[in-house]
Amino acid sequence: MSTQNELTRRLPTLRRQLLDRRGALFARVARTEDDLRWLGANVESQPEEEAQEETTAQLLLRLDDLGKVEITAIDDALARMARGEYGSCTRCGATIPWTRLEAMPEALECVPCATTAGPASRRP
Repeated sequence: MSTQNELTRRLPTLRRQLLDRRGALFARVARTEDDLRWLGANVESQPEEEAQEETTAQLLLRLDDLGKVEITAIDDALARMARGEYGSCTRCGATIPWTRLEAMPEALECVPCATTAGPASRRP
């Protein structure tokens, strides 16, 4: 079976995986925002506790940003699916192997292009 036929057959499964992951990320971002609100409401802390809470808040914000980046990557993959462009390398146009898409459904590039592009062009 060709890679394109395999992709067409398994596209609904990949779409469901992306939507499930997206839902989990939205839940995590919502929990992070709740945690930040709780930290902001706790104003009668000692200086040491305040410093610890500030560190925790910064960590939660970074996690929140990473979650948002991953949500964007998932949304981009879902949009490529809707346009019929999913599974094609955005750099060279080659078909991205099924094994790569299965491992990383939001992949934009085939392995050779992702390897030569370096980490700056990669998404989560």
